[in-house]
Amino acid sequence: MKKKALIIVFHLIVMILAYTSPFWLDWKLIIIALVIYYLQLWIFGGCLLTFAQYGKWDETFSGRLIVWLGEKVGLKLGLKSVKRFLDFLPLFYIVISFVYQVLFHGPILLKI
Repeated sequence: MKKKALIIVFHLIVMILAYTSPFWLDWKLIIIALVIYYLQLWIFGGCLLTFAQYGKWDETFSGRLIVWLGEKVGLKLGLKSVKRFLDFLPLFYIVISFVYQVLFHGPILLKI
């Protein structure tokens, strides 16, 4: 497999794990992971995997995917508005994971 394809597959796996994390990862670990993610953004100016994939810091893997999927179903989504939505998404994941795990006592795989 080519290096670029390997980066894309790895990036997709990381994103799937991140988006499903409220249902398998302790909410406290999600907060720690988000702090590390935001430190990465602050230190490097963007995501390391995104830079490896696209060669620039201001790109968005999830944003491109959402816009592409939207086009497939007939929606015209602007990349800037999708990026703004994605900026707030981590906060929703913390709330979702807290509600699922603490209030509803949902089962999770990794706890601290």
